[in-house]
Amino acid sequence: MRTIKIILVVMLSGGLLHHFAQATEPKVLNNLVTELVNLKSIPAKPAYQEITFTNPREGWIFISATTRLDISGQPVENDDVVKISIDDAGKEDAVLNYQFGDATTKETMRFLTAGEHKLRIWFPEKPELATLDIRNLVVRAVPAMVYCNFPCASRGYHGVYGKEFLAKDVLPNINTIVGEGGAKYQYLQKWWKQRGGQWYLEQDLPSFHKSSREDLPDPLTADAVYDYWTKSSGFTNPYLDGILADEFIWRSNQIPDFPAYIEALKRIARNKEFKNKAVHGWTAGRGMYSNPLGKELLQTFIASGYKLACEVYAVELSSAAEARPRLENALPTKTMKNLIVTLGNFSTPPHTLNTNPHVDFKVHLDMQFHYLANAPECAGLYGIMAYKARYANEEYLRWTGRLFRHYCIEGKTGLLSDEYGFKYVPGLITNADFNDGLKGWTVTAAAPGSVRAGTMPGLSAMLGRYGTPGQGNNYLLTKRTKDKPNQVSQEIKNLVPGKLYSAKLFVADYQDYVKGDSVRKKLAVSLDIDNVNMIPAKCLVLEVDGIGYASVGPFRGKTPPWMNYHRLVFRALGTTAKLTISDWTDETNPSGPIGQEILYNFV
Repeated sequence: MRTIKIILVVMLSGGLLHHFAQATEPKVLNNLVTELVNLKSIPAKPAYQEITFTNPREGWIFISATTRLDISGQPVENDDVVKISIDDAGKEDAVLNYQFGDATTKETMRFLTAGEHKLRIWFPEKPELATLDIRNLVVRAVPAMVYCNFPCASRGYHGVYGKEFLAKDVLPNINTIVGEGGAKYQYLQKWWKQRGGQWYLEQDLPSFHKSSREDLPDPLTADAVYDYWTKSSGFTNPYLDGILADEFIWRSNQIPDFPAYIEALKRIARNKEFKNKAVHGWTAGRGMYSNPLGKELLQTFIASGYKLACEVYAVELSSAAEARPRLENALPTKTMKNLIVTLGNFSTPPHTLNTNPHVDFKVHLDMQFHYLANAPECAGLYGIMAYKARYANEEYLRWTGRLFRHYCIEGKTGLLSDEYGFKYVPGLITNADFNDGLKGWTVTAAAPGSVRAGTMPGLSAMLGRYGTPGQGNNYLLTKRTKDKPNQVSQEIKNLVPGKLYSAKLFVADYQDYVKGDSVRKKLAVSLDIDNVNMIPAKCLVLEVDGIGYASVGPFRGKTPPWMNYHRLVFRALGTTAKLTISDWTDETNPSGPIGQEILYNFV
């Protein structure tokens, strides 16, 4: 392993006093993180010091410093603070700035060129403040940690995922944003740039708009693509770093445009006016990596200094043992140093990768980060992206931030889930998708034949489950009567008293789905759990309209179907609780049409 030198240069106001060099090995923590500096103590004398380190590649650097604010209660004026800047930047451009009363540990991430760099450290010059030293200084080479999209409102009505919501678990643990490019959000873009982050515009490919825009010929020309990209806010907005083009797929409506994309990329890369801008591109499917023209396009991205955001949206399988081999074969390329692996954290209808109700989606996502951080074939990976906040459950969004922290900053190699006791299959409920009919459920039918199980081809897609044509097509069906409700119930097991849980349920009008009728309605259904403390502010019943891929079966060529999405959030009081589904809203009132047939799945 190559040896680097951490050079500590010590200066007083009269000039250079002395310096010493401490030989150290860069420490590879996992595939994503290499520790370059780890100094346990830097005395506050003399007042100005430098530490030199080597960045092994162009990319992100994480810096953390802990100061000891033990100054016997003496006040510190604004000038008497600890400041740390990078390279030739002065005090006024410090990336870490400590004032009296601040948190003792501060962090930042900065994008640096490959090669030697230095940290410049200023301590207070007053003798009485000489104990204000640095106890721990850490510098690490880290990957791009990409968040998409910001700011946004949750499609699942979980609130606005803005600066305040993301402040604790997400924003401190990312360095790159893909989001809005308009002037409306310029205050956020400016703030993010001042933090040292990068911000890219999320922009559709012009191929998708040829039929609606007169300035886009079919097939596209290099001039049209060049103008489309360089006249976007990703290039014209001074606070943006470029665009992330969405998305390149080996399809007939794109392939004729590939030569134009190739030439436009080359022209942008040659133009010195755009030296601080980039065009990165999402890619989906193995065809882009196996067909000559697709490979030429991707190689042009790489030769231009741009990155490929390879989409890898893993579905939940029935066991962790089944899931691991799928992860190992998911990446279509091994060009890790130019790759941003795009994992899916979209997890709320109508667009969800949380497709198996028996699986803990947090562990499923954790396993994907774990694979990228540890598998030998993933060494040198440029970055990881989580897609897409708008469709993400708020809990899974916070969890994504913690995964970035765990693997991409701290450089851990073990599963974060293990630290919390999470299991891939927690065993809370059985036959949650009615794959075994009504087995495991206690059925209280209001009339003969008013409760049954069934199968509907394409139901999984109609209900917004992504990429699972063979999973999620079974259902529970009830037919409402006027005399009493139909009910099915089951004991929830393996709860931990005091812990928070959520229960979800997908509901739809059976006849609408049989006939292909897209009708918005709130179905008179109840989902109840006993022996728990419910958290009403987090409980939801939503009317959800489907997106494009839901138009299958009877909905093919039509408007996608509607569904209802129920979510309860509760705190367990014991190790078990009883869950009950009913087609009456309460014990005394049916509230819905008599004879209405309702289907349920994903409990």
